[in-house]
Amino acid sequence: GWVADASPFCLKLLSYLVASNATFKYNNILSKTKRPSNPDKKLIPFVDLGGGSGLMSDSQLILEHLEKGKPEGDRMDKGLSAAQKATSHLLRKLVEESAYWTVGYEWRWANKQLCKKITGPQYLDGLGVPKFMIGMAIGSGRKGTVKRAVAHGAGRHSIQDRATMGCEDMAAMEETLVSLGEGPFVFGDKVSTIDCVLYGFTANTLYTAAVWPCDAASPPKVLEGGKFPRMLA
Repeated sequence: GWVADASPFCLKLLSYLVASNATFKYNNILSKTKRPSNPDKKLIPFVDLGGGSGLMSDSQLILEHLEKGKPEGDRMDKGLSAAQKATSHLLRKLVEESAYWTVGYEWRWANKQLCKKITGPQYLDGLGVPKFMIGMAIGSGRKGTVKRAVAHGAGRHSIQDRATMGCEDMAAMEETLVSLGEGPFVFGDKVSTIDCVLYGFTANTLYTAAVWPCDAASPPKVLEGGKFPRMLA
């Protein structure tokens, strides 16, 4: 398995830029490539918009900023009804504020052993990080993520409860997508921003299932098992 970026939020923005035929330069924050400093929010992705405007972080704020900079007729969500825009907003919140924590958190960060044996080699090795620093890098990343998960609330639950919540989140996504009808994209034949959100999430979840020793009842393995065909369409 392979994805262009291990972060669902970075992959969301990358897919938006590609679907928009935008010209951009991508740097992994962990690579040796010279890059601007991380902005004050300490979030990824972040972009340098050029022209002295400085850095902007948060995938959704970046996406919305880029959309507003386009002529109205060129915007990705043009033609969506008010109801479709509301559905898009609710789906995005379900993915980014709930499923991100209930589906991916345990198998990426919470389990210390998996972090050491899987997260480090899969996400850091080959990105220019000196081998002697990989342990420190993953330890720092895990500590910060666990702290955020506890603040969010998901980190206070048991593994079993998070797995149940994650499968419920994915079931809700699947039923919503089924109710919206058929088509290659969420709202039919035309890509919209919510497709980028869902791609970033599902691609990373499938990657997790493919390369990590998840339990068969875990959300990544359940998704890989084809139980949610509309999400994978």
